[in-house]
Amino acid sequence: MTFEEQYQKLKANGKIYGAISSDRIRMLSVPRIPSNILEKLRKVEDVTCELSDAMDALGFCSSISVIPATEIPPLVPSYRAVGIAVTTRSCPEQVFNIIERSERKPQMFVRDMPYLAEKDSIWVVEARGCECSHFGEIAARMQQSRGMVGTIVDGMIRDGETIKATGYPFWCRGLTPYTGMKRIEVVELNGPVTIHNVQVRPGDLVAADGNGICVVPHSIVEKVFDYMRGKDIC
Repeated sequence: MTFEEQYQKLKANGKIYGAISSDRIRMLSVPRIPSNILEKLRKVEDVTCELSDAMDALGFCSSISVIPATEIPPLVPSYRAVGIAVTTRSCPEQVFNIIERSERKPQMFVRDMPYLAEKDSIWVVEARGCECSHFGEIAARMQQSRGMVGTIVDGMIRDGETIKATGYPFWCRGLTPYTGMKRIEVVELNGPVTIHNVQVRPGDLVAADGNGICVVPHSIVEKVFDYMRGKDIC
């Protein structure tokens, strides 16, 4: 099936919101990870530490797969999430007069990914250079309702207190009152992204907790899980 055929099929099934043009979507579906692996890892205390140790033990250099919580902390220290990466890369809009161009459609993406993403997805957003917010309470509730398990933003969000009330876990660089509406442009959905110098690809295993964030490339997920299971970690 071609990309266009797959796009139209998803659209007919209500999986395409349509605010972002199809030429900015790299992948319409991402590699999956068996649900039993995700379920068992979610029960592991300090799961990011255990995954990092497992990769070290197997000879994989976890220094390129780990982000400390001092860089991108959880909105609430007790938050924990394990999921399959879906990704977005964005940049600040070029300068324009927001009053004179009030009819201009925003280039935000808060609905497109939740419509497209499958259950157990964790949204990873490369947003360096954007000092306005990427998400607020409405976006958090939408992601939660679509079965997503968490969102990691190498950038800012807003509505911190009301997002906390939803219970939906976020990791971000900080909070700001500054809306991203008509200030942020999405560059690509479901392509490779970099957050704090760590590459994340759609389909990678991403775990996040109070210690930080750990990324396990999709190609070694089962090997890492088998090692942890053999050590009775999960």
